[in-house]
Order: sequence, then C-alpha cells, then structure tokens
Amino acid sequence: MIDKKDYKYYTCRYDACFKEVFIQEDTALLKAFLESILDFKINKIEIKNSDLNSDNVHVRRKLVDSIIYTDEGVFNIEVNTSLDESTIIRNTCYIMNAYSRYFLRGENYNGERKFIQINLNYGMKKDKLREEYSLLNDNKELLIDNFKIYHFFMDNYKSFWYNGDKEKIEKNKYLIMLDLSKEDLITLSRNDEVVSNYMERLNVVNEDPRFQSYMSAAEDDRKMLNTYKDKAEKALKKGFEQGLEQGLEQGLEQGLKQGLEQGRSNTIKDIAKVLNISEKELTQKLKK
Repeated sequence: MIDKKDYKYYTCRYDACFKEVFIQEDTALLKAFLESILDFKINKIEIKNSDLNSDNVHVRRKLVDSIIYTDEGVFNIEVNTSLDESTIIRNTCYIMNAYSRYFLRGENYNGERKFIQINLNYGMKKDKLREEYSLLNDNKELLIDNFKIYHFFMDNYKSFWYNGDKEKIEKNKYLIMLDLSKEDLITLSRNDEVVSNYMERLNVVNEDPRFQSYMSAAEDDRKMLNTYKDKAEKALKKGFEQGLEQGLEQGLEQGLKQGLEQGRSNTIKDIAKVLNISEKELTQKLKK
C-alpha cells in the first residue's frame, strides 16, 4: 500500500484531473469557470457524452470527449501539454463532430447556437495570453459566425502569480488556480468561494488511491513512449547524418575527380587547403 505522503499532488494541468474536478453533476464550478474566461453569463449547463459515475475513477471514463451544452452555446474543453499538428487536428475533430451532430439532428441550419472549443495549453512558449480562431474567407470575413476555437497559454497566466501582479491575479484567478500547488491554492482561496470549491474537489480527487494509481500508470506509459520516441529520433538523426556525410563525401570526391580530369579545378594543394586535409590524403581519395 502506498502511503498518502508519497502521493503526487496532481493539478488540472492534466486532462484527466481537469475532467474529474469539473465534469460533475454539480455544474456550479464549471459555470463559474466558463463565465470567467469568456466574459458572458450562463444560466443553464448540461453535460453529455460523459459517464458521471464516480465509482469508475480508475476507468478511462472522462478522458472521452465531454460536450457541454449551455444556453449560450456548446463547449468542448481540452487540456494540452503539447500542441503539435496531430493534437490540433484531433481536438478540432471533437468540436466539429459536435457541430455536425447538432445540425444533422435539427430541422434547419440556422447558426444561432455557438460552438466553442477551449484549449488550455501548458508548456508552450508564446508572447500572448490567448489566441482566437474563426472560419474566414479570403477577405477576412466570417464564413461561419457561430464557430470559434480559443487557445489559452496557461504558463503566461501562471506567471502573474509568481510575479505577484495582484490586479492580473484577481482578473485571471480561475485560470491561474488550475496549476497551483496545494499551499498556493490555500492562499488564493481566501475570500473566494469558487477557488475554495475547486480546491476541495481537487483534494478529493488526489486523495483517491484509484486515481493516483491510474495517473501513475498513465504517466509511466507516457514516459515509456517518450523514451522510445527519443531513442527512435536519435537513431534516425544518427542514420541521416551518417548518410548525409557519406553522400557529401562521395559527391565531393566525384566532383574533384571530374574537375581534375577536365582541367577546371584548382591545384591539389589549393583543394587540400580548402578541405583542411593533407595533399597526400586528398590524392589517396582521388585514386579510389
């Protein structure tokens, strides 16, 4: 049995943890979070495509796409620790799938309901807090006005906390709280019911040994994958460099032979000086 003091304190920079904390039958925390980061009022929330059975924390339940229906529109939230092309395509497919399902079931194609994807991105260097993407035509005019993707660059928000910028902390505290330590959360939660509620839920998740076991296994899988990926990339790079070096050498030798034969090259001495090798070594190469 693992002692609780050995448990890692997982924050919501992990997608599994975010969904455990926010995708609940009690949607008050999710409502406050969405209203804070997108600056509009939500009166009703309904979560679909997600198993809310808390007894299944050790199963891959909330890792599936969770679609959030509100009176303001349909939301999909993704937490990303990398943002390569495959991640962007995968995430876009999630919200596009929700978009198509909604209109296929409906009686018309009016665009009254908004479809919004929120990407919470960690570990990415950007000189801005967030980016917004819409579908535009060549004249930068909206092609579809009810579809939008947001990218929040979370490390920049978190920097407000470490810089002690009180005004920006207050304005962005529901984004900042997602990756704070247990001790920092206690400080941020003072006189704020939403942060306190978030901290309580996060503590419950972290105290569940099944969640800890699941996350440990998931992290182990990720580390193993990264290890094999690094080895493969190094082997590929080494092979490429060796092939390139061999190809350049062969091409250079062939070119030198042809140049000397056709009388268009410099002297052996000049060529050896350029290549930084001895005249003897160059002569031997040309004889091969």
